[in-house]
Amino acid sequence: MMNFKIREMQASEYGELENFLYEAIFIPAGTVKPAREIIYQPELQIYIKNFGEGKADFCFVAEIENKIVGAAWSRIMNDYGHIDGKRLRLRCQ
Repeated sequence: MMNFKIREMQASEYGELENFLYEAIFIPAGTVKPAREIIYQPELQIYIKNFGEGKADFCFVAEIENKIVGAAWSRIMNDYGHIDGKRLRLRCQ
């Protein structure tokens, strides 16, 4: 069994989100992978641009032998699955 650690991503590591965003793109079987530059499209940048500046930006990473091997991040934005503030009140620190 491999030892791993889950921890909060440090601000100095936010650049790693570009790699994880690219890996998160759904590519159907038999389809050629898009060029990595696709992550710079505005519709994808919304997920990582200026990450950490919003008080609701959170990211946790999985680390093995001091290397980040996975990430899960969230931010509140007006996009898919958004619930407006009238129906949902979030308290962010």
